[in-house]
Amino acid sequence: MEKKSKSQKKREALRLQELGEKLVTLSAEELDKIDLPEALREAIDRAKNINSRGGLRRQTQYIGALMRRTDAEPLENAVDAIEKAGRADAALFKELEDMREKLLGGDIELFENVLREHPSAGRKKLESLINRAAREAETKSPPRAYRELFRYLREIRSYNKTPERTG
Repeated sequence: MEKKSKSQKKREALRLQELGEKLVTLSAEELDKIDLPEALREAIDRAKNINSRGGLRRQTQYIGALMRRTDAEPLENAVDAIEKAGRADAALFKELEDMREKLLGGDIELFENVLREHPSAGRKKLESLINRAAREAETKSPPRAYRELFRYLREIRSYNKTPERTG
């Protein structure tokens, strides 16, 4: 086995500490999906409740020390997968927001494309939501239809993405 230099050990320790900091930012549901040693999970949960910057720094150093005793590769892979899924969700959210704004702006071509690409979308329902959302904007009413339009676009998009759907 090759002996690691002091600099290499320090870089590795910092990498593990950064991974620990990422773990602290994850929600409890996301952490439940990762197979964590009990001591590491307790340390992460404890770090979530620390308000002091110095205390949090010490706790993340402790988490880094615990991680040096575990195989970090599966943890890195799990965190990367969670972050990748988060980026995909954010991209979809942005795409749907843009679509909603263009539909409200009167983009007829997009309206027809949505109906063509998403056969589950009802023309009347989509028209109704767009018209109601436009009226809400004009009258400065609460954006109920505006939000409902977003949810409907997300629903028809996810409905068409399911592989078991036929005809």
